[in-house]
Amino acid sequence: MALLEAEETGSSALAEAFQALGSDVRVRILKELLRGERDTSELVGATGLRSGSIRYHLNILVGEGLVKKFIRHQEGDVGRPPIRYRLRPAGIAQGIPLRQYRLLSEVLLGVIRRSLPPEERGKELYAAGKQVGRALIEAVATVADVTEWDPDLFVRVFLQDALPRMGSLTTVMDQTEGVVRYRAMTCPFQELALKLPSMICDSFDTGFHEGVAEKLGPQVRHKRLACIGHGDPYCEYRLRWEEHGEEET
Repeated sequence: MALLEAEETGSSALAEAFQALGSDVRVRILKELLRGERDTSELVGATGLRSGSIRYHLNILVGEGLVKKFIRHQEGDVGRPPIRYRLRPAGIAQGIPLRQYRLLSEVLLGVIRRSLPPEERGKELYAAGKQVGRALIEAVATVADVTEWDPDLFVRVFLQDALPRMGSLTTVMDQTEGVVRYRAMTCPFQELALKLPSMICDSFDTGFHEGVAEKLGPQVRHKRLACIGHGDPYCEYRLRWEEHGEEET
């Protein structure tokens, strides 16, 4: 359906991008690159795939503008250094996944209709994002029959199950008894976030994640560590259950 809609709107680039992600292997490669830059041998070791297969899928990802290849010269290198690969900043998000803007449009229209002055718009978007975050985690908890969240449940139920079904690709970077740090390769509002980071990222997105954290428990604190809208190749977040560790800094 997504490809059909892309063709009907004349968006051949979008259709090609979906085809680039239409492979479990390529998604595995992207998730590994989300952890940091890699060369072919490192990707082979991380995925267990053959080098020829890795190179084939990397070429597709590079061709679609999702991955950048480069050579990093270091002092003391002997011979030709290996080609390395990393995610292109904002490359994945251009139309992947196909976005529905109804929710955000309703939020923005509500702000405009109330004719708020500029200094009040961020507050309204923050409040709206917080409400959406609360509602989402409540809905997920109801479906999964979760009565009390902990880091393990948050990873398994929310990050690894709920978000992928909503089209969000995430990778857990670190998980301890009281901390979960994860990266997101896609943003549901990315095109707008790149144009209006203060409104979308610093207001709506911040409110959304703080709403999620609030419903996870009164002791849970959220912090954004990286942001696609502000030029990073991914969004990175940290949730801390303060009863298990030091207070948020």
